[in-house]
Amino acid sequence: MNQTDASSVKLGDLVYAKIAGRIRSGEYAVDTRMPTEKEFSEMLGVSRPVVREALARLRDAGVVVSRRGSGTYVQRKPEVRGEAPLTSIADMRRCLEFRISFEGEAAYHAALGVPEDRHDLIAAITRLQRDSEELRMDTEDDFAFHLAVAKASGNRFFVGTLEKLRESVITAMGITPSFMAVRTPDRLAMLHAEHVAVYDAIMANAPDSAREAMRTHLKNAMQRVFEGVAA
Repeated sequence: MNQTDASSVKLGDLVYAKIAGRIRSGEYAVDTRMPTEKEFSEMLGVSRPVVREALARLRDAGVVVSRRGSGTYVQRKPEVRGEAPLTSIADMRRCLEFRISFEGEAAYHAALGVPEDRHDLIAAITRLQRDSEELRMDTEDDFAFHLAVAKASGNRFFVGTLEKLRESVITAMGITPSFMAVRTPDRLAMLHAEHVAVYDAIMANAPDSAREAMRTHLKNAMQRVFEGVAA
């Protein structure tokens, strides 16, 4: 995928979210040295300028600090904004029930939107395709796809609401038992096919199909979480 200046900024958002998520999860602990720009570039499959931009944002936020001659270190965990994280199984079910209706409508309006609002969506599905090929399930990439659908709607309230749910959504994605336990090619291909169905309907400007594809995807997600079976 060729990176124009505009798409590099958007890709920077994805890289920023991914690194921040790893700090928040404790993968990169406070006071520990982080990978270098080059290492992040190779690890995440993006250019060094994109990594540099993401790290600069983390420095500006006081999350990481650069030490001359030593590297970049984690200074603190990113703040959790928006709704409180999920605290119970009941909360998780309510969150998914809300998302089925809410994100279904976001997908509907995304299909009615303009191509200029779909750059993030194209980048997100490309990353999910690579994750699927590498038999990986990356919750940050998954969330980035859902956020890109909201952005493609052209409605800032869809985007703002999903951003507030970020922690809850990523938590639910991360504990899907049947997928996290066994990353078989068939299971990951099925999950990717659900994302592709949403993407294809939006790109085809088919709002009803986009809504149904998103609702089906999230209903299947609920089944995977609570029943541990593939829908």
